[in-house]
Amino acid sequence: MNNSILFTSYIQLGGNIFKKASFIKKGEIILKKETFIDERKIGIFPLLEKKRIKVYKKAKMGVVSIGKNITERNDINCVILKSLIKSNGGRVIWIKRAKSKNEFTSICKSGNDLDFIVSSGRTSKGKEDFVFDVVSK
Repeated sequence: MNNSILFTSYIQLGGNIFKKASFIKKGEIILKKETFIDERKIGIFPLLEKKRIKVYKKAKMGVVSIGKNITERNDINCVILKSLIKSNGGRVIWIKRAKSKNEFTSICKSGNDLDFIVSSGRTSKGKEDFVFDVVSK
């Protein structure tokens, strides 16, 4: 190699220079209201010369798995719920398991610092279904 550069077309002074965000048309909607801002979308803000944007805090959530035989080892629903919550912008603050109505009631009462509690299990038309009763109280 001889340390030279070969230009295949005429170089024009000021050519191939684009104004900042020139691909965005005036009045064009860039992001819709309440859009989840992820790593792909955050790069647009420097182009818009926004100094501030309104954001909302991540929801603080607890996950409760209900069932007599549920353990940390076999709690598939909890793993799935935790992943869904995180991928949609929430924060899982704690994960608990309840084997009875009393345990579930106690867990729900301890969740005052949370925005939501998500539960899995024990919802059916049988006599063992206590979730609706506890939540409605």
